Amino acid sequence: MKRIALINLTLHPENVRSRSPEEYAAESVADLVGSIAADGLFQNLVGQQIEGDQYGVLDGGRRLAALQILAERGDLAPDAKIDCRVVPKSATPVTAISIAANITQAPMKAIDQFDAFAKLIEDGLSVTDIAAKFGWTERGV
Repeated sequence: MKRIALINLTLHPENVRSRSPEEYAAESVADLVGSIAADGLFQNLVGQQIEGDQYGVLDGGRRLAALQILAERGDLAPDAKIDCRVVPKSATPVTAISIAANITQAPMKAIDQFDAFAKLIEDGLSVTDIAAKFGWTERGV
């Protein structure tokens, strides 16, 4: 594990989502921006040194985009240290690492989201708070 300055992180050219820039658009990562702003980063990035002090993110490109948005908004310092699992330069093929990290993820089912939001409301959070925390609209919550 290594703590790397946000300004030294970029999307790795072998990240399997790198050809889908819409995955990293502000509206696509709004839920992550809200969640990270409220509670911090729960899952580390996985990166590989590209050159000098620059690291390419193989897993966590959407999280990286959310962190960069937070930095642009002034909610996070551009040189904030981000926990990263570093893959050695000798690791090959790095595309396989990126595929494994991305292909195994499953979205929550709607009923699970409903139950989770209902529990947060029971615990005293408002719909407005929940929407802000997870980057949803209040109507969506």
